[in-house]
Amino acid sequence: MTYALSCLLGAGIMNNTFCLGIFLGLVYFRGLAWEFTAETLAIISIQLMIGLMVYFRKGMLLIHGCVVLLFYPLALMIVFVLENYVGWD
Repeated sequence: MTYALSCLLGAGIMNNTFCLGIFLGLVYFRGLAWEFTAETLAIISIQLMIGLMVYFRKGMLLIHGCVVLLFYPLALMIVFVLENYVGWD
């Protein structure tokens, strides 16, 4: 379970980073309007939280998988707060 969860977390972080890099390149080279600050900060903050959680653990338990699942609603809440209360697009 530990190896499977670690591999899935690593693949998810690598995929998010790769896709975000491609997206940032498209925005820059095509001269598109940047309207994704809240979403980008939510992705980066969740990646950092998962990275820290995995870095300081020697093994993974079922509860750690449940915590990772709870990061999705947390990301939605981060985007909601940044867009509606902070005013970022």
